[in-house]
Amino acid sequence: MSSNHFLPPLSTNIHDPKPREKEKRSSTKRERTRLEQEETTTTINGDGIFRKSQSSELDSLLTDDAVATNTMFQAYNPKLVNSYESVDEYSQIWPEPFDDAKATKEGRAPKELPPTYDEIRRQVEFTGNVVVRVVTWNQEAKHYPAVEDLVKHLIPQRIFHVVAVGTQECENDFCRSVLNPSKAKWETRLAETLGPDYKMVCCHALQASHIAVCVHKAIVHLVSDIKSHAVPTGVYDTLGNKGGIGVSLNIGISSFCFLNAHLAAHQNQMCRRTQEFMRISHEVAKTIGISKKPGSMDSSSDGDTNDSCGDSASAESNEGMMMMVNNADSKESSDSSSTASSTCKACSFGPSGGCVMCSSCRGTKTTIGGRGVTAHPSCTKINPLSTAFDFVFWAGDFNYRINGTRDIIDNLLENNMHRILINNDQLMMLMQYDPLFKGLKEGPITFRPTYKFDKESGKFLSLDKYIYFLFPHELKKMTHMHTHIILKHFSRHHPNNNNIDTYDTSAKRRIPSWTDRILYKAQTNVDLISYSSAQNIRTSDHRPVYSTFTAKIDFDECHDYDNIQVPLWSCQVKSEVCVIS
Repeated sequence: MSSNHFLPPLSTNIHDPKPREKEKRSSTKRERTRLEQEETTTTINGDGIFRKSQSSELDSLLTDDAVATNTMFQAYNPKLVNSYESVDEYSQIWPEPFDDAKATKEGRAPKELPPTYDEIRRQVEFTGNVVVRVVTWNQEAKHYPAVEDLVKHLIPQRIFHVVAVGTQECENDFCRSVLNPSKAKWETRLAETLGPDYKMVCCHALQASHIAVCVHKAIVHLVSDIKSHAVPTGVYDTLGNKGGIGVSLNIGISSFCFLNAHLAAHQNQMCRRTQEFMRISHEVAKTIGISKKPGSMDSSSDGDTNDSCGDSASAESNEGMMMMVNNADSKESSDSSSTASSTCKACSFGPSGGCVMCSSCRGTKTTIGGRGVTAHPSCTKINPLSTAFDFVFWAGDFNYRINGTRDIIDNLLENNMHRILINNDQLMMLMQYDPLFKGLKEGPITFRPTYKFDKESGKFLSLDKYIYFLFPHELKKMTHMHTHIILKHFSRHHPNNNNIDTYDTSAKRRIPSWTDRILYKAQTNVDLISYSSAQNIRTSDHRPVYSTFTAKIDFDECHDYDNIQVPLWSCQVKSEVCVIS
């Protein structure tokens, strides 16, 4: 989507262009230093280092090129602070979206499914290719869009063999979901969106979170061994206001795991989010993990992943990991009397956390969640989900944020400094350095941050509302010159006065972030086709994110799938508020 659909976020710090009287009266060096510090703003360079530089951001709008005169971005490269070339070098056009439209343009998009079930079945059995659509969407307990909008922008019909949709704050908020955890209304709307050709094989709700896995009726005879499990990480690690849900199934003899998670919120809770991610990974792998079958395709990874997730991984490492996962809840009598040694440090929940891995997480010192902890040696090799399933697709509102201040992030977005934003994304950093994410991969992030948007965001916006959204607390300080500058800026960026997405303008002014993400197991038998957000679905303060994959599955040559008239399973529907073990 063109960047013109987004509100260019400007700074809300409006300074009087006239010198302040207080500065004129300053007579001491200490007073002048204090006044200079008040005008100093925090900046960030390409290495992720926050720096300080002076800038008068409103005055920079007086020129046609706000980027060239804004010293905030000249601080990106210390060697070129006073050079306009430094700004031009890193001011860039936002990358082209890696969405369905680009896949179609480049000829990578999957074609529409054949008209009959027999043709679809023969096509899958001949090629082994299954097209998978994964969606994550925090609905903020709002009403759903019309079916036509969902089909147009999020889940096109007759394209995919498997559709997995994970939602957070679905139908009701956290509190109301305690009394009514059912998501029947949303499941009905999703079924209407997919049409009559799909079978909802599994639905599982954990308080306000929900996941639904749907399979095309032409290949339901290939599906077997459906399981699901919920892992709460909310209040006392019991309530499901935060947590994850995993659904596993076999298609042919290839095992799939679809996960939906809603992790801890707030900018400073990165360690807590990582702990929850680890707990969900281990517990889902332990509870519904499917043991590898001889000859099944494993993680033959591309160059972006470590050798530990490829064919060259040692048998001892994989065997050790599976032993750690499968025996995670075993208790040893000799450890029951020890408090410090038997407490699981890997998840940092403490003795009262009720972690199911306490007896098998102990081992060597490693780094998980950004600090030194004690964990099982195999924990440092690879995420356990990668060894428990052939295909892993993990979606959710992970709540990972972009490091920085609101003013900095707003200016980086306005000037399309995509690389700096990516380099300061918390999840991107963890995936590079934290072994917990080893074996998992994410597609290119070419969409704008999906959180947090105003309630009226995306609707027709007049100049008056535009000014209010930009400077909600500075209206009284507005002068005619300020209004003229903003009008010029508004006309340049929005000549047709189209729909404009506006990030949070409340008193909290939450930092725009890529909270909604989709990860998948990195290997050669899965191809990423698209990864983007549906910016035209604006019912929530989040934008839904989707991804499309082609997965190459295996079949049991000795098994006669043609003789299966009725699937050997029934649709599973579960609704939970908490999980007490």
